[in-house]
Amino acid sequence: MSVELLESQVLALPLAERRAFTRWLDDHRDEIEQPSRLACAQAAEVGQRLAEMEADPSLRVPFAEADVAQMFQEIMDERAAKTSAPSC
Repeated sequence: MSVELLESQVLALPLAERRAFTRWLDDHRDEIEQPSRLACAQAAEVGQRLAEMEADPSLRVPFAEADVAQMFQEIMDERAAKTSAPSC
C-alpha cells in the first residue's frame, strides 16, 4: 500500500475514527519508527495535552479540511526532498 493511498483512506474516515487512529499511531510509535524520536518527557507532555483536550473539547482549535490536505502535502514534499537529495 502506498503512502498516498493510506493518506486518502485516513482522510476519508469520520473525524472520531481519525482521532482514534491518531491515538493508536501515537501508542504504537516505537513499534513503527524504532526507536521513537520523542524523548520520554516529550511523549508524556503530548499524552497530557491529549488527555486535557479529551476532557475539555473547548481547548481544541478547529481547522479546515483543506488545511489538513495542505499539511499532508507539505510533509510529503519535505520527505521527497530528503529522499531525493544526494547524500555525502
